[in-house]
Amino acid sequence: MAEAPKAAVVPDTVTVPTESETAETGFEVGVEESATGRVFTEEDVERIRTQEKDKLYKRLEDSDGRVKSLEGKLSVLVDENAEAKTLAEKLAQVEADALKQREEEELSAKELIARRETEFNEKINTVEAEWKERLSKIEEERETQDAMLEKERRLRELNEYLVRTMQQEEEFIIPELRDLVSGSTEEEINVSIAVLKDRSSAILESIQQSANSGLRGSPVTAPPVGPMETQADHQTLSAEDIRNMPMDQYMQMRDRLLKARPSQSRF
Repeated sequence: MAEAPKAAVVPDTVTVPTESETAETGFEVGVEESATGRVFTEEDVERIRTQEKDKLYKRLEDSDGRVKSLEGKLSVLVDENAEAKTLAEKLAQVEADALKQREEEELSAKELIARRETEFNEKINTVEAEWKERLSKIEEERETQDAMLEKERRLRELNEYLVRTMQQEEEFIIPELRDLVSGSTEEEINVSIAVLKDRSSAILESIQQSANSGLRGSPVTAPPVGPMETQADHQTLSAEDIRNMPMDQYMQMRDRLLKARPSQSRF
């Protein structure tokens, strides 16, 4: 930036003698001279006054010229200072605008990065949640299948035990009662077979007595079977529910559970 011009020193006031002051000064000079013994006529006095007036006008003109010159220089300095001030204000405003724009650009870039980072984290969290849900569902299905597999194995063992036991005891049970053998454990199967053996023995004994007495025996009927506890068609069972389910209840719900299992599962 150009060097600022040096300030000129301008006096606050310029003292210029008035016309009356100059005339009085000339008159006093004449009086002083007359006091020394010289006598002035009116023409001399008028001439002296005229000379003093001319001198005064000359000094006034010189003073006025100096004042005008100083005023011109002062005006130039004021104009230059105003221009310099205006230029400095413009430069300061340009610099402030540039700084503000740079700050806004930096802030916009930071906000954009922050927004993209937030969106990326949200997508990651969404994907993680979806996969956790899928894995949890897969794990739940696997545990359910394992629980049903355990029940099926146990049911197969009981069926095999029932077949073996019935092969040994079927001659003691009448055919009409053999299908009534039941039980969710080996002990229950044994109790059921023992009960049916007793019933069969009682029925055969009753028939034998009726035949011996010549009376028609009463028809052989199966003992009444109580109602079985049913389960809601839409009941949702976990793997733990299936594992802890009594075998007789599992046998009641077996068909529904097998139909509800995934098609790709195999025992």
